[in-house]
Amino acid sequence: MQTLIVKIDTNTNAVALLNFLKTLPYIKSITAKNTTQTVEPLTAADWVRPGRPATDEEIELMLDECEQEKGGYTTTELKKRVKQWKAK
Repeated sequence: MQTLIVKIDTNTNAVALLNFLKTLPYIKSITAKNTTQTVEPLTAADWVRPGRPATDEEIELMLDECEQEKGGYTTTELKKRVKQWKAK
């Protein structure tokens, strides 16, 4: 294990860095000193961040939102484009 000590100029920047670091799967622990905001572990509400796969319910919600968007391709158009792409 390696330990790094980083000095950050402002509390806002420190919190931003800590929030990023806690999304990395290889970070084993984080200790913060002199910050006004505590660093919490990832929760189920953080599903959009790397490191936690979306639940089936979350995927269904995302697909529902995609279906309601205007534009895009029909399944037939998409199959045709994939077939053309594979031919190249």
